Amino acid sequence: MELEVGDDDKDEDECFYVDANSSSEEDEEELNNGNRSADQYMTEVIDEDEEYDVEIDKDSDYSVPKGQPGYDPLHKLRPFINHLNHLFQTTYIPEQHIIIDEALCPWRGKLSFKVYMKDKPVKWGIKLYHLCESKSGYVWRFEILCGMPGLSNRPYDVVQRLLGPLKSLGYCLYTDTYYTSLALAEDLASSNTGFTGTVLSNRIGLPKEFMNTKLDTGGVDFRRCKNTVVLRWKDKTDVAVLSTIHRPQMVAVNTCTSVKKRPTAIVDYHKNMGGVDLNDHMISYNAFYRKTTKWWKKLAFHMLTLTMVQAHCLYLKVRKIIGKPGMCLEDFMISVGEDLVTMPKSDLEQPTGAAVPQDPQQLRLQGKHLSHFLVPLKVRRYCCVCYARLKAEGTDSKYRRKRTQRTKWECQQCKKASVYIPA
Repeated sequence: MELEVGDDDKDEDECFYVDANSSSEEDEEELNNGNRSADQYMTEVIDEDEEYDVEIDKDSDYSVPKGQPGYDPLHKLRPFINHLNHLFQTTYIPEQHIIIDEALCPWRGKLSFKVYMKDKPVKWGIKLYHLCESKSGYVWRFEILCGMPGLSNRPYDVVQRLLGPLKSLGYCLYTDTYYTSLALAEDLASSNTGFTGTVLSNRIGLPKEFMNTKLDTGGVDFRRCKNTVVLRWKDKTDVAVLSTIHRPQMVAVNTCTSVKKRPTAIVDYHKNMGGVDLNDHMISYNAFYRKTTKWWKKLAFHMLTLTMVQAHCLYLKVRKIIGKPGMCLEDFMISVGEDLVTMPKSDLEQPTGAAVPQDPQQLRLQGKHLSHFLVPLKVRRYCCVCYARLKAEGTDSKYRRKRTQRTKWECQQCKKASVYIPA
């Protein structure tokens, strides 16, 4: 069944419900065969239960204008973001080793805080900072780079905000060269938080003569500053590591061809820095993005995918504890989608607030149209409900034709076109 989506979001809350009996034979055959992907199930869940989503503020009239104090570029998604962060933090406590890295929500449209990251598979998009558990990749906290006025995006400040209540609890943090600095390492060491990260040779506070000294292949050198060790090692290229939890010692490591000695700090760093990459791969393989001209919709779908990956991560932990194998992510998403699709409407949490209708069927199916169903059209036509509403507002015909959505569905009895969502 094909869903008609308009370009404008002005009529998103006005929808027409289609009876299940009007579905095509191909849809019924696909449903009966049970051969449906995770993406199809989650699409149906999103489409069917759209009226229950009260976390996204679609009405931007109440937002603070840009340039004014208190302006939030993410005001449409802020309740949803805060809810997910609270949910991630209260559901699970991460193990000792944690990491901070970036992720990217794909977006190539016009957006003031769109970024370019050449090292990511997707180069353009919305940047997210993730605080993850090293072993499983579970995202305990995330933050979106949006250029909010008064909020510093310096790497030092980002790390401090993401750590939050985890500081002084004995955690060990691993970061890459973007975040690592001598000031950050000393600050975390003073608050009982271990730190290890690769560092650039031109960072402020590092001895220039030491960082610029040439090393032979396999050579190692280090300097100590209070609780911090700055270590340089050369394999194929120079690698500099800054650590507050490792000593400048070497350990034997088995490679494909021989046994090599490497610093313990570098071995431990490579062991614990794979969590974010694992999380990115899981999201990219099973993402249910939808074509849209609205960046906040794309970001909302990305966070829904992230939430599903989080749930699967906790599911695997529980299955491991009880000693039973777990499903892969795709099978897990299909299972969740099946449960949500078959869940009775009465079991779902009802929306609150005056802006959300208590009875979604009263939106368009009223009076004589209560028992009517939609059938497909060969040519798109203007939605009669949208057109009538704009006409009642006193707008001229040129404006009405410009702002009215076009649809390929019409009422079977009235022969009037209208947009819809599946019921």
